[in-house]
Amino acid sequence: MDPAPVTIVARWPAHRRLVIDLALGGAALGAVLGFAVLGRSGLTGVLVGAAVGALLGVVAGPRRYHITLDSDGVVIGRLAGSLRIPWADVGAVGIEDGWQGRRGATTALAVGRRGDEWPTAVPALAYSASGFRVGAQRPEEQLAPHRAGLLPAIAPFAEAHGVPVIASGLDDWWDRNRDRLSSKGLPGR
Repeated sequence: MDPAPVTIVARWPAHRRLVIDLALGGAALGAVLGFAVLGRSGLTGVLVGAAVGALLGVVAGPRRYHITLDSDGVVIGRLAGSLRIPWADVGAVGIEDGWQGRRGATTALAVGRRGDEWPTAVPALAYSASGFRVGAQRPEEQLAPHRAGLLPAIAPFAEAHGVPVIASGLDDWWDRNRDRLSSKGLPGR
């Protein structure tokens, strides 16, 4: 029996990257339009564009970034649409960790779909921490509170459908098991 359907929307800081990217894009567009229309005083366009872009990110993040779990499968909300993966096609779910050099570390809930090269990260449940700075917390320690909340929502659904739940290193697990998963056979099933 499946658990009751659940929808989780992005909460700050999960959509922080979207806010920053849209603010930078808005600033660039504002700069071009500001200089084209106002000439030398185009700096106003930069400021207005950045503010509008950031506001769009704050509003769009929680509305577009979500994950819905129900008896049919998983729906991963993205900025430009949603990706539906039926439970029959889900090969594994788990935590995907990444390292971005000096930029820091990332951790996210990811859903592996059979036939895909790599698992799909869920933007609503993706977090990043800035790189190590002298005297500051290590990125792994900054992400620890977020990591703890990633699996409890999806684990009951995955277990009800016989999908493996990988607590850490889903990318590595996926790389080792991809061939068996693409032929619809799961290890240990």
